[in-house]
Amino acid sequence: MTPQYTSSYGGDNPYRSSASSSSHHASSLGGHRDEMQELHAAPSGYISQSPFLPTLPSAPESLAGGHYMPSFESRDSLYKSASFDDERDSLYSRRDSDAWGLYDAQHEGARTSLALARERYISRKQAALAANDGVYDVTPPKPSRFTLKQKKWMVGVGSVVTAIVCAIVIFFATRNNTNATIVDPPSSSTSGTSKGGKPTAGAVASDPHDPSKFTKDPRLHRSMYGLCYTPFNAQYPGCGATQSNVTEDIQIMSQLTTRLRLYGADCDTSQLVLEAIKQTQVDMQVFLAVWVDDNAATFQRQVDEIVVALKKYGSDHVAGVTVGNEFLLNGGSVTTLLSHIQTVNTTVNALGLGKYIPIGTADAGSMVTLQLASGADYVMANVHPWFGGLPVDQAAGWVYEYTNTNAPSTALTAPNKPTLYVAEAGWPTGANETRLETYQAATAGVAELNTFLASFVCQSNANVTQSNLQPSFIFEAFDEPWKDALYGGVEAHWGLFDANKKLKDGIIIPDCASP
Repeated sequence: MTPQYTSSYGGDNPYRSSASSSSHHASSLGGHRDEMQELHAAPSGYISQSPFLPTLPSAPESLAGGHYMPSFESRDSLYKSASFDDERDSLYSRRDSDAWGLYDAQHEGARTSLALARERYISRKQAALAANDGVYDVTPPKPSRFTLKQKKWMVGVGSVVTAIVCAIVIFFATRNNTNATIVDPPSSSTSGTSKGGKPTAGAVASDPHDPSKFTKDPRLHRSMYGLCYTPFNAQYPGCGATQSNVTEDIQIMSQLTTRLRLYGADCDTSQLVLEAIKQTQVDMQVFLAVWVDDNAATFQRQVDEIVVALKKYGSDHVAGVTVGNEFLLNGGSVTTLLSHIQTVNTTVNALGLGKYIPIGTADAGSMVTLQLASGADYVMANVHPWFGGLPVDQAAGWVYEYTNTNAPSTALTAPNKPTLYVAEAGWPTGANETRLETYQAATAGVAELNTFLASFVCQSNANVTQSNLQPSFIFEAFDEPWKDALYGGVEAHWGLFDANKKLKDGIIIPDCASP
């Protein structure tokens, strides 16, 4: 997928969606590496005291001396980094100084073929520069075949021809659709993908004239409090998301949950989702979102998108508006974020929608503070046991204990009593490289995701019903292949469904009632 934003790091920031976020909208150019925290010993039996079933360590050698859980009280790496910059460079590598995989992990000090190839390339480049006395070719250019007047004439003719071709393309592309960029009509096609220009993945058997009539998948159960979701091809400025594709997504996800969490408003995301709910007539509430970075134009553009969507569709299916995702984790200031939250609150709730729309924010659990919570109607904490290097059979208990006894719990002491959500909880099923499918005692896989779902989903629902604690959003609905090129590792592989909207082989959805 195409990148989303240009950041101060000098590269493009796409929306991301995974853990610290494995958010949909990009949290940082480092993926989840900023969330890797130092492990501290906790009292033995700590997890067994939680409302989740007691578990046994699946990797005892990594847990010597008692149960281990990330404290998130420091930003120290799990690796013994010499500096913060070294930590950022390490990512999932076993060597802090080997972020590019230049050393052979099996033979200490040995260089990999990648490293040797890179060195050969540099040597050839240096030799070429030496032979040419520099990087520039100073050979006098050959005389042009055309005079300056002829060149100007050709440029003018080319511009006219280009304009005519564009006009013809636009005419035929829009003559049968008065609003093709936002809402296209339900299509009779049931195959193909958005990248191929076809409307859907053909994952749902549906009445082409009435999207509310679709075949339910018996493997799916509406057992999840909420799901994290970003439409395919909704990365600004590419914006290739289509209504029919989003409508198909809503048909699928409505069989799993009644709540969705979005990450941004670009590419008409808010309108596409609300229109899909309207077309399918499903029971669904949505937390719309405003992506926040250090660009004021980005913020205003998305606020404007939210306003347009609310004016058009109203607030019946809107549960709230989340301002920012891991803005603080990426170096933003609390003061700036609180100002944005207040701006959105004033703007949205001045629309006269007939009800108050809660305005909140989402960030890594370690970034939640009393100051932040005091300025928001709700706080969403991204909490991922994978990045603590925990064995999966301890993951559910850790999410509960960490959220209720560490930084996120400070939100519950704020005088305005904001709601505290677990914004992202999940487990990856793979990685872009086999060596990255394990991290400390954590192993990616379908079996491991099943373990997490079985131990977390229904017990989490019970906690909400019985104690109003930790309503949680599962991260995430679909795999996001665009993250492989940008982040690598497990970032693209958190979906219950693959990128073609097929339930991953072997996935078992828990069967219990969601709150």
